[in-house]
Amino acid sequence: MNWEEIRKEYETTDITLKALAEKYGLKLGTLKSRKSRKKWKKVATPKKKDAKKVAKDTSKKTKSNEVVESLVELEGLTDKQRLFCLHYIKTFNATQSAIKAGYS
Repeated sequence: MNWEEIRKEYETTDITLKALAEKYGLKLGTLKSRKSRKKWKKVATPKKKDAKKVAKDTSKKTKSNEVVESLVELEGLTDKQRLFCLHYIKTFNATQSAIKAGYS
C-alpha cells in the first residue's frame, strides 16, 4: 500500500475519502484515521456555487405607508395614541412605543 500516493491524490484532487477508499479497496474509517493522524490537508479548492441575488420585496414598505396614512386620518384617537401607533408600526415593541409616545 503506497500511502504517499493516496495522500498526494487526496490533497491535489477533488476526490473524496469515500471515493479513495473504494478505488484502493480500503475501509473509509482507515482513511479517515490516517488523514487525521498524518494531518492531510486539501490543497485543491472546492468548486464554489454562484450565489444568486434575490430581488427584495418592496411591497411591504408601500403597505406600511398606507397604514401610516390611514392612522393619521383616523378620528377618535388622541395625539398620544396616534403617536404610539406610529412608533409601534415601525418597531413592533409596545414598551418602547409607549415610552416614546409619552406614556409613563
